[in-house]
Amino acid sequence: MTNQKTINIADCLRESAATFPDKPALKFPESRDRAGRVAYTQLTFRQLDELVDRYAAGFQNAGVRDGMRCLLMVKPCLEFTALTFALFRAGAAPVMIDPGMGIGGFLRCVRQARPSAMVGIPKAHLLRLFCRKTFAEVKHKFTIGHPVLPGTLSLADLEHGHTQPQPVQTKADDMAAILFTSGSTGPAKGVVYTHRILTTQLKMIRDNFGIGPDDTDLPCFPLFALFSTGVGACAVIPDMDPTRPAQVDPSRIVEAIQANGVTYSFGSPALWRVVGEYCAENGIRLDSLNKIFMAGAPV
Repeated sequence: MTNQKTINIADCLRESAATFPDKPALKFPESRDRAGRVAYTQLTFRQLDELVDRYAAGFQNAGVRDGMRCLLMVKPCLEFTALTFALFRAGAAPVMIDPGMGIGGFLRCVRQARPSAMVGIPKAHLLRLFCRKTFAEVKHKFTIGHPVLPGTLSLADLEHGHTQPQPVQTKADDMAAILFTSGSTGPAKGVVYTHRILTTQLKMIRDNFGIGPDDTDLPCFPLFALFSTGVGACAVIPDMDPTRPAQVDPSRIVEAIQANGVTYSFGSPALWRVVGEYCAENGIRLDSLNKIFMAGAPV
């Protein structure tokens, strides 16, 4: 297709930041006090957008270029959403693979994706060093957390320097991301998402389900925080391992919903089965929650 309009899924965050600069965009359960109460850290839409700019500029300064594939091996946190938007804004395509499929399946997916860059926690980089042949094409390496492994840049390194990225001219049908299926019903497959697909999904979520800035999301699948912030809703990161939804502590999901007035949430059927049974057994009503989304064959 020729003469396509310039479009980038990260533009939705810029629009949210311009419209709701001081509204909370992300909340993360950082710690608990002696009484067991959760202490949240948060970013407003302005703070999130500025952090995305710094990360995007850092990626570009480190050599990450338009169309480059970047393997993202980061646990759910405030930085996960910022890094994903930053890769979009830098013109790169994040590659996301579910580590819950097992090491063999995971490495097979890495070989298929052939990433040129990688952002990961220290354990992920240890895997890269141990399986050098699989990660042979990774030239640009970034560590989130401590210790920072030799030959990699830290998040502090990313933020140092230019605060504004160089604009990129991504088109509607340019690759925005590669997301691998879970592998639960067969070999995991890499699905290419273009900027057109992601922006269309965002519009459908907003228009068809009536989700907007008055809502609060509990994204039990981390990627859905991108859609929430894209429509101006606040995303509360749940205290759980998203790769093991059936082992979730239901009391922590209930706690997050009640403490933050969560109005909608996406999670697997396995998660909602556990949470639903817990609520039924304990006579708990989740009065703020008016939409639950789930997907997969068990539905």
